[in-house]
Amino acid sequence: MSVSLSHVLIEPTAFAMQPTHTSGLTLRLSGGDVSIGGTAIGVTNPTLTLADNATNFVEVSAAGVVSANTTSFTAGAAYLYRVVTSGGKITSVQDWRSSPAVDPAHTTSVVRIRSPRAKVGTTAGWVVAAADNLGKMATLPQSQTSATLVIPLDDFKVGDVITGFSLAGSIQSVGGTATITADLRSLTDAAAGATDASVGAMAAPLSVVANTIVSAANAAKTGLTETVTAGKRYYILVTATTAASTTEELQAVNVTVTEV
Repeated sequence: MSVSLSHVLIEPTAFAMQPTHTSGLTLRLSGGDVSIGGTAIGVTNPTLTLADNATNFVEVSAAGVVSANTTSFTAGAAYLYRVVTSGGKITSVQDWRSSPAVDPAHTTSVVRIRSPRAKVGTTAGWVVAAADNLGKMATLPQSQTSATLVIPLDDFKVGDVITGFSLAGSIQSVGGTATITADLRSLTDAAAGATDASVGAMAAPLSVVANTIVSAANAAKTGLTETVTAGKRYYILVTATTAASTTEELQAVNVTVTEV
């Protein structure tokens, strides 16, 4: 029985992975027939070189060409595999040949509200786990300079695509200047110790001189395309400064994720 994933038909048992010929970033598949408009095209044992540290969408086109890209499955192609790579090797494989769990044309973009236990960074100032009955993530008292706060993010799935984030909180001021900015960062596993890198930061700090709600409207980063891979962890680094009689508080961070 042929299975229609688009207008291209393939047999469910065609294009099986060949483990003995698949290693590193090289993916070898068995051959199969592709039917387009009732005409069969034979494809013989395709071999692909996958992109490293990425999600590879392996598919077969209406012309019978097997290929991979790191963006998404292509409309009009038959989906074969969704392969995640990291550190020069394949780390996970999803088989999409017969009955994919999610249609890539209908991926879901969600905003996850995160308020985990944060920690003070290298520059002191933020107060976490204060002895009160309030559920605030952290507060920053007056007269602090470039105080840093580390907010871990730990609920991603391999293959998720992080497209943006924003801060949720408030600034209290009666005329003094207060600023806040944030940077989404990644930690990548390495034998010599995890490597730390910026994924994307706010274009400029939010700077105010009056009571202000901190939200996606004024403290956000959009336009990211960070695909979550095995061996990576993420956190947000917040940096803030307060003048005299000026305080800040954070309630949460909102992370926008496309779930594939």
